[in-house]
Formats: sequence, C-alpha cells, structure tokens
Amino acid sequence: MNQLEKIVDGFRFLPPSLGAWIRSTIPSEDFQGKIPWTPLSKPLSETTFALVTSAGISLKSDPPFDMEREKTEPTWGDPTYRSIPKGTRSADINVNHLHINSKHILADLNVMLPLERMEELSAEG
Repeated sequence: MNQLEKIVDGFRFLPPSLGAWIRSTIPSEDFQGKIPWTPLSKPLSETTFALVTSAGISLKSDPPFDMEREKTEPTWGDPTYRSIPKGTRSADINVNHLHINSKHILADLNVMLPLERMEELSAEG
C-alpha cells in the first residue's frame, strides 16, 4: 500500500483517553438549534474575503511546514502560516500535513482552498 492510500487517523497522536473523550463529545445527531446571523453592513461587491485552511498548503517556492518535529513531538504543530495568492493552481503548491491524505488536494487545490470558486464569485460581482 502506498502512502496516499493509507487511512488518515486524526486521533493517532493523542493519548487514548483524550481521543476517547473527544469522540464522546461529538454529537451523534445534527444540530437543531438556531444559529445567529449577522447581515453584511455593506454590499457584497465591496467586501474583502480571506480564506483560511489548516491543511498545510504552501507554495513550492516557500519553505515547507515542519513535519519532522511533529513526528518526534506529536503534540506540537508548526504554528507558522503561508500566504497563497489569488491565481494559485494545484501545480504551484505542496501539501505538508501528517494527518491529511494530500492526493485530492494535489489533484485539485479547490477541495481544501477554493480559490477558483472565489474567483468565479468575484467575477460575478
């Protein structure tokens, strides 16, 4: 089995009791309450958007996120960030993440960081 076919376990590096506690707090049914809504105070066409992801995406020209330290210190995660400019395509990026199967992100960046969808919405005004 190659690296891309392995199952991702988000609880792998947690102590078993902590992983069990986190699993026990995840609701088994969909949320039924009200979600507060705040309308925009200006037209959508005048609004600035930012996309944020924790997928470890970096430009090939940027230094990668530090996965080696996380391998030796599982409770540590690289706290740095990378800026991904508009117009970035899948061919321009690396994915540096121990707990995400990067196959789909490398094939289509939009599955984790929907830059092309945002460009389409921007073109629509």
